[in-house]
Amino acid sequence: MLLHGLPIFNASIKNQYDWFSNKSDETAPQTVDAIIVKGLDSALAALGEKPWGTDKRGKISYSHEMLGTLHQIPTSSRSTYGHCVEMGSSGPVRIESMLPLGESGNILMGADGSPVFDANFFSMSDVYDGFEHRSFPLNKQ
Repeated sequence: MLLHGLPIFNASIKNQYDWFSNKSDETAPQTVDAIIVKGLDSALAALGEKPWGTDKRGKISYSHEMLGTLHQIPTSSRSTYGHCVEMGSSGPVRIESMLPLGESGNILMGADGSPVFDANFFSMSDVYDGFEHRSFPLNKQ
């Protein structure tokens, strides 16, 4: 909710209180920009000398007991399913979600013994791997 206090949002709700000042510690950051920079500096300090950045992280492997590794994504700190709902006065106005790999985990065996993946087995890979949300249909009544 504090995001609505940022000037870039030009929110229709005008704050009557300066949520970003720290009256109990005048040496602490006192502006939005200073707080964000301090937060980022603290995060980087907590990360330390680990190998961060493009192609520096490990991989999460999706493996099958008989088929081995089916897919890999960069290691990240996120859940196995992402879901975002924007609510309006009459209910949801926007829904976005993402699933790892795809909407189906079904693998069948072909006549030659090779795996036959459901058409939706990897359908979400591009979205999930890129940490993007996809639009989800709203139920209109």
